[in-house]
Amino acid sequence: MMRRFSIFRSFQSTPASQGQHWLPLVALALVSFESNAAVDGEARVQISRQQTQLVQFQNQVRSLDTWRAEIQTHGDEQKIAGQKLAQVESEGANRGVVQLLNRVEGLNTDLNRLRGQIEVLTNDINNAQKRQRDMYVDLDTRLRRIEQQSAAARKDQTALPALEERIRKLEQAAGGLTTIPAPVASAAAATAAAPPGGVTTVSTPVAPAVTTVAAVQPSPPPAGPSAVDQAEIQRAYDNAYSTYRVSDYPGAIRGFDGFLKTYPKHQLAPNAQYWIGESHFHLHDYRAAIEAQRRLLGTYPDSAKAPDALLIIGTAETSLGDNAAARKTFEELIARYPNTESAEKAKGRLAKLK
Repeated sequence: MMRRFSIFRSFQSTPASQGQHWLPLVALALVSFESNAAVDGEARVQISRQQTQLVQFQNQVRSLDTWRAEIQTHGDEQKIAGQKLAQVESEGANRGVVQLLNRVEGLNTDLNRLRGQIEVLTNDINNAQKRQRDMYVDLDTRLRRIEQQSAAARKDQTALPALEERIRKLEQAAGGLTTIPAPVASAAAATAAAPPGGVTTVSTPVAPAVTTVAAVQPSPPPAGPSAVDQAEIQRAYDNAYSTYRVSDYPGAIRGFDGFLKTYPKHQLAPNAQYWIGESHFHLHDYRAAIEAQRRLLGTYPDSAKAPDALLIIGTAETSLGDNAAARKTFEELIARYPNTESAEKAKGRLAKLK
């Protein structure tokens, strides 16, 4: 439009004389302008259409970019979620492993505690068996002593009638010897001293007969503890042992110690010394237990309790943490008493020390 007006102004500015000469040119210019205007209108329509398409295409591109961004964001989210899932799974696996390890450690602790309880119970059972065996030994000893005393009493009762019968016969014989002829010399002296026609009688006193009877009586038995003393000794030992059986270990120590002070040479003295050491062991006074059992080995080396005393000494040394001394004690027990039950137990405890 601006171009058309500029051309028109140029034609208007020309002189009138020249207007007739330029009229055909003006008409051609107007026709070409109209043609150009029509072309420009179609171009504008196409341009606007293309612009519209371009805008739609740009919108589609933006939509694609948005979708691409969303897809990428979604992919990143999935990647992050995968990483988080892997991390959670890893943490879960680690947590499961830790829990499993904690459970295994707890089971090991329970197992060790149960082993300790089993060892304590085994020791208690062994001690109970030894106490029962000692009771049987003591009871058998008492029964044998009672049987011996009963046999001696029966023997005395059997010999008493024969002895009384012998004494009666001796008394009768002594009564028959009250009037006996005098010896020849005595008779001659009596005849010379007697009046004529008299009869001489010699009276023998009864005292010699009594002396003869006393000479045939049996000699008394050798001196020794009476049945009453034996019963009192056994009662003192049984009272101390009963105190031990009810787990009154301090009372048992006092009882057995009093028994040893009163009857140090009695055949039950080694047993009393052993139970003193056993009582100290149950009180966890391991040094006193070792000292008591060493005293047993030194005072009564031939006692049947010697293997058990060595076993208690080795066990007490183990409880004190002196494994070297315990190993030496167990080896001494196995070497000196290889065929005993205590030696078998010492082998097992020696293996645990290694």
